[in-house]
Amino acid sequence: MSQTKETNANQLDSQDVGLIFVREYYTFLNKKPHRLHAFYNKDSLFVRGDEGTITNTAKGQEEIRKKIEECRFEDCKVLVTQVDSQTSANGGILIQVLGEMCNHNGPSQKFSQTFFLAPQPNGFYVLNDIFRFLKDEVEMDYYSCDPTPTTPPPVRKESPIPLRRIETVIVETPVSPVMYEQRIQEPMMKPVETIVIERADSPVPVVGEKKKKSHGDKASKAEA
Repeated sequence: MSQTKETNANQLDSQDVGLIFVREYYTFLNKKPHRLHAFYNKDSLFVRGDEGTITNTAKGQEEIRKKIEECRFEDCKVLVTQVDSQTSANGGILIQVLGEMCNHNGPSQKFSQTFFLAPQPNGFYVLNDIFRFLKDEVEMDYYSCDPTPTTPPPVRKESPIPLRRIETVIVETPVSPVMYEQRIQEPMMKPVETIVIERADSPVPVVGEKKKKSHGDKASKAEA
């Protein structure tokens, strides 16, 4: 029972850290792209390219800085549609982000970005970063195991079964995702040589949901 509670707490903590990191990272991308390399360290790895292409991996903060400069980010807007976070090896956190990106008033492109946050004193830094622009349509080639076509067996026709009339179900339109570049306040964290993402001590309650009781609250009530 205690292991289940600890697992749930770790999952909640990793999700909170992931959301905080994603918010700050794309805020810097929009407002201070020249400081984006500060999220990385000397052993960080960085890959950026289009789906289906082979790109070189940049290693270290200086190479990553040059790679980011080549992207020429200017008034880059990001629409995040999905964030998934998991605890990983050695206390790290794996984060996958799906969304759309528009740079310098250009066309919007769908993307997938995966981060691995490695722990460091008082927080995390980006150890691995893989970014890919996704294709709108995927071309697939289908191959048959048998080169000789076979004639399908005859299908016996059966009389149709009368169907009852089914009422149309109207599905409500989902709430559109939030644009980070306009609705996110300036990050409270001051960038230094390497930006540190602080650990979340306790999950921040979401508006409209009941605040979850922490393990410490339960322990205090038990002692009372």
